[in-house]
Amino acid sequence: LGSIFSVYFSSCGQYIASTSDDRTVRLFHLQPIYESQTEWKLIWTGWGHTARVFDVSFAYPSHALGEESSHPTLVSAGEDSTARIWSPLQTQEVSHPLRGHDCESVWTVDVCDGIIVTGGNDGCVKLWDLDNRMMQDKDIRTFVVPKDPPIQSTHSEEKITTEATTSKPRKKQKKKQKLSGQLICGMELFKGHRLVVATRAGGLFSLDLKRNTWTHHKCWHDNVISLEDKSKLQIDPTTGTCLSVSPSAAKVIVGTTEGWLVVASLDSSCDVASHAFRCPSYRPVQSISWIDDDNVVVFYARGSVIWFRMEDIPLPLHIMTLGTPGIPLSFAYDYKQSFYIGDSRGNLAYFDIGQSERNEITPRSVLKAHAKEHVTAVTVMQSGIIVSVGNDGCMHQSKVTNNGQLQRLVSIPVPATTGLKHIWNVTQSNGQEDVILGGFYGNDYVVMDNINGYEFVRIPTGGRQKRQDFHIGFFNGCSHAMAICTGQKDGRNIIDFHSSHLFDETSTLPVPRHQRIDTNINTTYNIGHSYHAETINDVAWVKCGGKPAYCHNSVPISAYLLSGSNDCSVKLMEFRNGTFASAKELPPHESCVRGVCTSSHPATNTSLLVTCGGKLTMECYLLDHSSADMDASVTALCSYRTTGSKATIDHRMNAVRSVPLPSNENYHFVVSGDSEGNLHVVMVSELPKDRKTTIGEILKGNGRPVLCLELVTFNGFLLAFVGTTGGDIQLWTFSIAKLIGCSEASEDGRRKLGDVLPSTASCEFKAHQSGVNDLSASPVVGESESVVVCSVGDDQTVSTCHIHFAVSGPESLSCEGIRLSTTQCASASALKAVELILDDSTFHRVYTSGHDETVTLWKLDFARLSLKYVTSVPIGTEGSCLDCCQYNRPDGTIREVVAVGGLGTELLSFNLTTLLAACALIEANSLLITAGAGFSADSGLQTYEQAPLSYREMCDPSKLVEDPLKFQQFWLAFTRS
Repeated sequence: LGSIFSVYFSSCGQYIASTSDDRTVRLFHLQPIYESQTEWKLIWTGWGHTARVFDVSFAYPSHALGEESSHPTLVSAGEDSTARIWSPLQTQEVSHPLRGHDCESVWTVDVCDGIIVTGGNDGCVKLWDLDNRMMQDKDIRTFVVPKDPPIQSTHSEEKITTEATTSKPRKKQKKKQKLSGQLICGMELFKGHRLVVATRAGGLFSLDLKRNTWTHHKCWHDNVISLEDKSKLQIDPTTGTCLSVSPSAAKVIVGTTEGWLVVASLDSSCDVASHAFRCPSYRPVQSISWIDDDNVVVFYARGSVIWFRMEDIPLPLHIMTLGTPGIPLSFAYDYKQSFYIGDSRGNLAYFDIGQSERNEITPRSVLKAHAKEHVTAVTVMQSGIIVSVGNDGCMHQSKVTNNGQLQRLVSIPVPATTGLKHIWNVTQSNGQEDVILGGFYGNDYVVMDNINGYEFVRIPTGGRQKRQDFHIGFFNGCSHAMAICTGQKDGRNIIDFHSSHLFDETSTLPVPRHQRIDTNINTTYNIGHSYHAETINDVAWVKCGGKPAYCHNSVPISAYLLSGSNDCSVKLMEFRNGTFASAKELPPHESCVRGVCTSSHPATNTSLLVTCGGKLTMECYLLDHSSADMDASVTALCSYRTTGSKATIDHRMNAVRSVPLPSNENYHFVVSGDSEGNLHVVMVSELPKDRKTTIGEILKGNGRPVLCLELVTFNGFLLAFVGTTGGDIQLWTFSIAKLIGCSEASEDGRRKLGDVLPSTASCEFKAHQSGVNDLSASPVVGESESVVVCSVGDDQTVSTCHIHFAVSGPESLSCEGIRLSTTQCASASALKAVELILDDSTFHRVYTSGHDETVTLWKLDFARLSLKYVTSVPIGTEGSCLDCCQYNRPDGTIREVVAVGGLGTELLSFNLTTLLAACALIEANSLLITAGAGFSADSGLQTYEQAPLSYREMCDPSKLVEDPLKFQQFWLAFTRS
């Protein structure tokens, strides 16, 4: 019913699949009616999508090859932001919906070689493993944990019972009867195909997943001998908290709340007594993890971690105390005397166990990495980068500086998860090192490559609080296994075991947890990291002293990119060697961040950073380029707040720009535009002030919300070009001389600022039929009286304006003439960002981007005031903002870098000399390519003197222009002779 969005033939030609806006997927089969007649008959209708279904494709799982004629498989994509796999013979979905796009609609889907590819309006392409999806529900097995052995009551318990029965009867109280059942204190997969379970009744069981049989081992709390004095211990099994199996699978350690570590054998063929040891005053045991068969790391809930050497009497090698209120949860050891521990309060602690001569060690450095959320996993890359993940859904990168301190590098949100739990350090076949992440999206456990957008596994768990264990391997494909324990109302425990179809083939291979593993993922195309969880609204390159970044003695000088997003975060990213090397997260705004900007004085080594957003807030920071520590290089200067009525969350600043003013205190002139059409003007000094809150002046506009603005220094004046939702561009002029006099005033400077500001705009002109989303302006090189302005809007038009000015005095500037031209249909959808670069050394150019997810380069013909299309590049996100910078490479070439912000950050880089040559080729009428000595008739060689006259005539390149057909026919015949 309704519109049909897609129709797809199967490869055998026997089936047709279709999708429609009635939320269904339909399958038609070619069936015979009579001997020579056939008809297409609807044989199946799939219901499951909750919105329109846009696309469908036939899939061919590896386990069903050759069965397409009787077992067709379909994959559909719809407006409910999901893709779904169907098997029409089962009349239902064969796996849970593929949820990974951060958008409203998944537009397209295709399947090739067992890989599902989906594309949505988030600008991302997602990859899914078809076979794992098809088989994950088929390879679910359910096991019931065996009953616990009976617990014999001790004498003390009998005495308490007797006293209770002989005491005076008390008044009966109605209490809800508490159900008693089997309590699991630990569960772990080992050797790939075995599962061990310990209970708080002392039960110890192992499950052979190949044979589907349980083995009852000796109770882990019975006949326990102390390793210290060889005495017999009475261990209360109800105090069990966790367990861990040794790498050789010969024994298991069970931890208790009393701090005991009970070592029990998994060899059921012999009756071996269990042994126990502990470190006095350290309790309770939180978790246990093995480094190898001889070394085990024990986590205690009171903030300590002890490394034991498993000898005849276990020896505590290192006692590491966090010194934080958190509980230690995860660790990483780089086998180079460095130990890293993550806790439940988001802290990452670094211990240098090689430098300490004492047994008890305190952290050398503690970094707040994951806010106040659990740090669930840590790993160390070969490059020395420490990567950690946590329940905040972020992957954090840090490093240890030369002075032994942890330095924050990058915090990367992973939008496809609500909490991360595992991290695997993998090495690609080409030697490139990467990480694979595992975490939860709702109640689904997901394993994915965040760089490539590839999802390996998605398993429904029924709840992340259930006891679970997961193993994965990348041996000739992805092999995984997951055990999920669920308590039943009758007191039993059910274990659901999920595995891939490759699990049985690779289950005998141990999967290392703290070592590197190999995989063959193709990294040629990747979506990159998303440094913000939502759309980036504005970006700005930080240029030291107003100059581009450059290389000195082959050592790259860093450039910085400032970005603000709808997720209220602000990040300063360091650009080094063609990529982002680190990032610093500035304090978040209370509401979304709408605009960012930077400015710097030519004679200083500092830059001003300004951010603005919801509730009319504006924050100012100072970046010191000479500081090697990125965390220490940024300091807060001041905050801007409005006076009078309190601003609401809907009242926001949409754009901000700043320029330096020549003064003794290194002042900057900052202007921002808000959603009510007003301009906020602030003078900010780089010198620290006692008062951290500043108050500026408000200039009333035309009432239309301000969407963009640009500041230009021009002949002793500051020109502010303001774009509004009505398609108008306003021009405000400010006298620099008056502003300097105002800035050098002390106590009454704020009052004087209002006296020197204009009350109305100098002029206003119509540039677009709808809102002006962005504009860029620059003075004309070689002319002292004109400025060029380029703007883009929702009308898909690029407007170019040439404005002439007349300077009638040191404090008076008037607009004499405006010449406006438009380039219509410059994009297939609304344009959101523009950057104008006037460059006489190459050519004048304009960059634009927008909802069409492309960056377009235009050549500006200044004489005609027109734009000529040069090229366009597709990007993986909507281009909501962009900015450009240049840097010199060690070989002397100049590269221009364009940063485009959307759902992520795209970097486009190219050689300006190459760009100039490419543009010359585009404009050329003909292209002449020469090879060998074909045009060497004038060389004087005897060979050419004896050549026929026709040959020498055709060696003249002008013949190609005079008679192209004759020229081409001659040389074609010559090459065949």
